[in-house]
Amino acid sequence: MEKKIAPMPTVTVIIPVKNRPEFLKRCLMSIDEQRNLQEKVEVIVVDDNSVDNTVAVAREWAEGPHQEHLTARLATVSGHGAAAARNHGARLATGRWLLFFDSDDVMRPDHLSNVTAAIKEHDGNADLIGWDVIHVKSPSKKRVKFKTEDTMYEHLMHGLLSTQRYCLTRSAFAESGGYNKNLMGWDDWELGVRLLMNGVRIAKSNAKKTGVEVTIHDESITGRSFSHYPERWEDAINAVREEAVRRGRYDLLFWVDLKAVILAADYYLEGVEGEAKRLLEETLKQVPDVKARKRLKRLYLSKLVTKRGTARLARLFIPAPQAVEEK
Repeated sequence: MEKKIAPMPTVTVIIPVKNRPEFLKRCLMSIDEQRNLQEKVEVIVVDDNSVDNTVAVAREWAEGPHQEHLTARLATVSGHGAAAARNHGARLATGRWLLFFDSDDVMRPDHLSNVTAAIKEHDGNADLIGWDVIHVKSPSKKRVKFKTEDTMYEHLMHGLLSTQRYCLTRSAFAESGGYNKNLMGWDDWELGVRLLMNGVRIAKSNAKKTGVEVTIHDESITGRSFSHYPERWEDAINAVREEAVRRGRYDLLFWVDLKAVILAADYYLEGVEGEAKRLLEETLKQVPDVKARKRLKRLYLSKLVTKRGTARLARLFIPAPQAVEEK
């Protein structure tokens, strides 16, 4: 009798975690509560050298019973950060599509069935499928829409390709080079820029209800303020700037510099004026065009006054950047 070969999972969910047992329990419970799964889904929890009972929580869940179409496993890495943990999970994945997820967020009950339905609809015509999410900052909730137009602008300025907002093919992830393991923050932002520069084909799930709740809290990667860990965000900005120059994408540099200028204004608004001045001066020093420097300085001042809308203001006089440069 021939041995039956198990079907390859449609999607692998990869969850990096470090020292977050309670958040992880909530996340994994939301996966257990998924409804209407008709396609095989693989879940890999990658522990990044936790020193509390996170591993025990993950192991108990991975080894426990799961619904018919869901398989789970635990993997470990040696404290190299979330980016390295995600890359390790991707190497272990057997799914044709990858869905990266954060341990402090939750899936609503139909999320995975909606994801697999979207994959079935767009497979072969898209490399990346996005969806709307809910940002939860107690006590408020805000729906954040996934946009398929002006994707490079939306991502550079508003984080369109944040971790929880899409899935992508394993091949598209591999071609991008994966997450930059040297980055401790905004690694998803930096990866998203490379994916867009690679020309990934993007589609959007037609699910009517949002499937992900993104939790914003003091223990999230941003923490209470940007100025607590300036190197995290500035390293990512510098990595994107270097990659844009390497690829000859000089059209992106104004927007990357604007990201840095807005970050400098955030430092100032958080009361860290010295850091704000340093980053603003370092950024403007790299801009050779006098007119561009003046615009960036004005936009910095505008951010200090209005506290929002800076990127939209910039679009009034600078064309939105394209994902793939027009020839």
